Amino acid sequence: MESIAIGIGLSIMRNSIKCFASVVNYSQKGIEKLRTRLQKHETIDKAAQRQLESEKEHWRKVLSRIVCIVKFLARHNLAFRGTNRKLYEDSNGNLGLVEMLAEFDPVIQEHVRRITNEETHTHYLDFKIQNELIHLLASAIRKWQILKNNITGLTPKSVSATRWESRVDSVKAIRLQCADIREALLQVSETDNDTKTSSEAKGLANNELGEYVFIVAIVIWYEVLYAVNLVSKHLQAKDMLIGVAIEKVQGLLSFFKGYRDTGFLEALEIAKVIALEMDIGTTFHKRREIKRKRHFDENPDDANVATQSAEESFRVNYFLRIVDQAILSLTSRFDQYHGYQKIFGFLFTSETLQSLDKNSLKTSCDNLEVALEKDGKSDIDANELYVELMFLQNFMPKENIGPVEILKFLKRHDCFPNACIAYRVLLTIPVTVTSAERSFSKLKLLKSYMHTTMTQQRLTDLATIALESNLLDKIDYEDIIEDFITKNTKRMMLFK
Repeated sequence: MESIAIGIGLSIMRNSIKCFASVVNYSQKGIEKLRTRLQKHETIDKAAQRQLESEKEHWRKVLSRIVCIVKFLARHNLAFRGTNRKLYEDSNGNLGLVEMLAEFDPVIQEHVRRITNEETHTHYLDFKIQNELIHLLASAIRKWQILKNNITGLTPKSVSATRWESRVDSVKAIRLQCADIREALLQVSETDNDTKTSSEAKGLANNELGEYVFIVAIVIWYEVLYAVNLVSKHLQAKDMLIGVAIEKVQGLLSFFKGYRDTGFLEALEIAKVIALEMDIGTTFHKRREIKRKRHFDENPDDANVATQSAEESFRVNYFLRIVDQAILSLTSRFDQYHGYQKIFGFLFTSETLQSLDKNSLKTSCDNLEVALEKDGKSDIDANELYVELMFLQNFMPKENIGPVEILKFLKRHDCFPNACIAYRVLLTIPVTVTSAERSFSKLKLLKSYMHTTMTQQRLTDLATIALESNLLDKIDYEDIIEDFITKNTKRMMLFK
C-alpha cells in the first residue's frame, strides 16, 4: 500500500509540474503577443488610445498658449482678473486675450468652441490655474537665479534622448563645478517653500554630492565620456572615411586599455582634490556585510569577495565593469570597420591604389566581386575592374586624393564603369549613423505645484516674474506641461 501511495503521489506531482509549465508557457506567449500588438498599435483599444493621444496633443497646445498669456500679463504688470469670469462678457479680465487669440489661432478657437458649446467642463481659464501657473513661473525663476548666483560657468543640462553629446555636457557641468552646484542645492533646500523640493535638494547635496564615492564616479564617467565624445564627433563628419574611422577607433581602444591599468588611481587623486575643496571625507564607506550560509558545492574562493576593501570592491564592480564594457563595444566596432577595410581598403586613396602590385590588385578585385555578389550575380566584374584600375594607376593625378575626388575624376572621363560602381558602393557605406541627430537640449526643472489663492504668495510670485522678466524666456516649460497633460487627459475625457 505504501508503494502505491508513493506512486500516486509522484503521478500527481508530475501532472502538477506539467500544468504549471503549460501555464507559464501560455503566459509568456500572451506577454509576447501583447508586446507585439502594442508595438504595431493593434490592440483592441487602439481607437481609444488614438483618441487619448489626440486629446493629449490638444491640451498640450492649449496649455502652452495659456502659459504665454500668463507670462505676458505678469511681465507687463497687467491685471489678471476682471469682475466677470465668463468668455465674451464685459470686464472679464485676461479672458479678453483668449477671445482675441480665438480670432486667429485655430487651437484656441477650438478650445473656446468646446467651452461655449459645453462640450468640456475643464477649460483651465479660471483663477486657480492662474495661481498655479504664476507660482510655477516664479518658483522656476527663483531656482534659476540661485543657480546663476552660484554657477558662473557651465549650466547643468538634462540628458537628451536624441543627442549623444548631451551625456558629456550633463556630467561636465557637475565634474567641473561640484562645490558650486552643491552650494546652490543647499540654498534651494533652505529657501524653497515647497517641502518636497526642499527635501530633494537637501538629499542631492548631502547624499550624492556629499559622498566621496559619487565624486570618484563623476570623475571616471567624465574621463570615459570625454574620450568617446572626441572620437564620436570626428566620426560624425560628413567627409569621414572608413580608413580614418579605423584609426580613430583603434586609438580610442588603446586609450581604454591604458586607462584600465592607470585610470582608477588617477581618478582617486583628482577626486581627493575636489573632496578636500568641498570639505568631504576621502574614504570609501564599507557597506554592512550580509552573511549567509555557504552551500557545500560553493568554491571556497568565493568567500574572498566579501573580504575585499570598499575601495577595491568599487574598482572591481564599478570601474573595471565600465571600462571593460567600453573595450568590448569598441572591439566589436573595430572588427566591423576592419572587415570593411579588407574589402574596400585598396580603394581608400589614390596613393593606396597606386602602391599595389598586379597580384595584390587582382586579389583585391576578386574579393570585392565576391563581397558584392548576391544570388549568383555581382555588381561588378572582377576582371574588368582589374583592367580599369591597372589603367587608373598611371592615369590618375599624382597628388594623393580620396574616394570622393576619385569618383568625380571617373565621372568626368566616363569610361570606367566597374570602377565607378565600386567607388559609389564604397561612398554609400556609412561610417556612423549619428550625423543627423538633433542638437537641442531641455532644461530640467524641479516641479512644484502649489494651489494658492489671491494672497501675499501670489503677489510675491507676480513681483518675482515682473522683476526677473529677462529670465522668463530662458525657462522651458514643455516637460511640466507634458507631465500635466499625461496625468489629466484621461480624467478630462471622462468628464467631458
